[in-house]
Amino acid sequence: MGIANPSYLALADSVIYAVSEAGGCGSVVALTKKDLRKLWELTSYGNSPCYVDVKGQFMAVGNYGSGNFVIYSGDEPVANVSHGDSLTGANVHCTRFLGDELWVADLGRDKLYVYDCQGKLLRDMSTDVGSGPRHFDFHPTLPVVYLLCEVSGSIYVYSRNGEQLQVAREGNLADNVGSADVHLTGDGRFLYATYRGAENAIVVYKVDGQGYLQFVEKYPCGGLHPRNFVIAPGDKYLLVANRDSNNIVTFEIDTQSGALTYRSEFVVTKPVCLKF
Repeated sequence: MGIANPSYLALADSVIYAVSEAGGCGSVVALTKKDLRKLWELTSYGNSPCYVDVKGQFMAVGNYGSGNFVIYSGDEPVANVSHGDSLTGANVHCTRFLGDELWVADLGRDKLYVYDCQGKLLRDMSTDVGSGPRHFDFHPTLPVVYLLCEVSGSIYVYSRNGEQLQVAREGNLADNVGSADVHLTGDGRFLYATYRGAENAIVVYKVDGQGYLQFVEKYPCGGLHPRNFVIAPGDKYLLVANRDSNNIVTFEIDTQSGALTYRSEFVVTKPVCLKF
């Protein structure tokens, strides 16, 4: 199935959702998992959409270029929330549902926002100026969220009520590392983050019983520009999409220590998003 410049995917039941960054106004496309048959295509109501998430009847799309996000109920928009635009510093980069809330990272505003599913702002959390919040992940059992910042390379640890618990930046990272993606294992015991730029690395943290991070190790990602990665169900394997070296690399995870061991790789042209 041909989709112009698809940059992010979401999976729900038998459907694949993909955002397309082509041209001016972007779009979101729904495809069948079985045969990649196109079901529908909707405007994203903004430029350069880079994230999509789906929960029940709701779908959220973040538009990086125009600094807004849209919440849909079915195929109808119920909220179009603007943080400004790229000229005024707004760059929405991640939109994820948690229960009846939508969490939104804005790289340009240096904030993590929490909205209800109708687009009403509930609370927000600030990072240091210029940090560039990019992606985040939720702990599976603790009320804790981990926010990876693209520019600073820091990981901000917050309680879900907005209290800042920790700021971690380990592994002797270079300046302007171009942090990319962050995920926890399914059991919540380890956190992994990828860094582009001069690093091209994966950093591993152990997560303690209160959700605080303890640095474990930094590993080469096996390629260039690790834009995205995914942890396989069961927490035994981690797959990295290295966009600029055109390869996907598989690492085995030591479930006791979190350590990574290279296992295999295969060629894919400019991989940017992986999902199970």
